[in-house]
Amino acid sequence: MKKTITILFLAASVVAYAEKKPLDHSVYDKWENTSSVKLSDDGKILSYEVKPQAGDGRLVFNDLGRNSEFVVSRGESAVFSNDGRWAIFRIKAPFDKTRDAKIKKKKAEDMPKDSLGYIDLKTFSLRNLGPVNKFITSTEKNAVIVYETGEKDSKV
Repeated sequence: MKKTITILFLAASVVAYAEKKPLDHSVYDKWENTSSVKLSDDGKILSYEVKPQAGDGRLVFNDLGRNSEFVVSRGESAVFSNDGRWAIFRIKAPFDKTRDAKIKKKKAEDMPKDSLGYIDLKTFSLRNLGPVNKFITSTEKNAVIVYETGEKDSKV
């Protein structure tokens, strides 16, 4: 009886082992990390970033009340307005274009540029404001956004 149980156990182990796909380098690049989880002040919108090991990530906005989702390719660093109506964020330059430019050792001014985007959280309409180096927002009720374009002017 003990021999039969042992043989069945070994047979089941071999079958279970055969079903598992071995991990190799090609699998690691597909793994994704979730980070920068934020909740709007009114508690209605949740945002988070999903980033792969290599490649372009995405910024996800979830409307918790309507159970709907909006995804911004290459989005990151979201900031909500105090009234929960808007979110502003950086849209990264495409990974492949940036990588190619670095390999070709292009000058900083010739590198692909990030841009500034914002979204109306009621309608999930997206607008891209163009190239940006950095941006800051006010903490007051009427949001003010100041951003630097990388050219010699800043916009308000």
